Amino acid sequence: MTPSFAPSLPKIVSSNSSPAIQTAAGAHHYRLVALELTVASGLSINYNVVLLGDGSATSTSQVPTNIILDRVYIHGQANDNLRRGVGLNSATSAVIDSYISNVHEAGNDNQAIMCWNGPGPVKISNNYLEAAGENVLFGGADRRSSVWFPQTSRSAGTISSNQLHGGPRHGRSKIFSN
Repeated sequence: MTPSFAPSLPKIVSSNSSPAIQTAAGAHHYRLVALELTVASGLSINYNVVLLGDGSATSTSQVPTNIILDRVYIHGQANDNLRRGVGLNSATSAVIDSYISNVHEAGNDNQAIMCWNGPGPVKISNNYLEAAGENVLFGGADRRSSVWFPQTSRSAGTISSNQLHGGPRHGRSKIFSN
């Protein structure tokens, strides 16, 4: 997935600080394929373009599960603040073959993908990830349950074959790969 596919993709746009896509508690078995997900131009802030689990779950029955973002183009706007591309507070979920860019917020930390309250496992594979802060972050907020991800187990998830970018426009000039 690259931005060049945008003209042929269905587009979902958030017109305020709420996500363009957000799961309900316990949502399960969705695969979102070939979409452009973004925010309207001129917003002062959007917190998550996609939010899989709002971070308040205290039991597995409340956690979204089996959710896959596949070949999606998720992005902010060049002159507007976007805190996070994907909030990944879910179980057995994946972001694959996707493009997440233009994630930046003046004065605050920001991430292409962040998981702070979910049991995993997650798969983040073969993506372009661009954020002024962290490209991928696990933790960074209080978990609602002591059994949640991030765990020290190798079965907690897989991150592979991603291109990680900060980019000079975000004050980071290095390009990383994993």
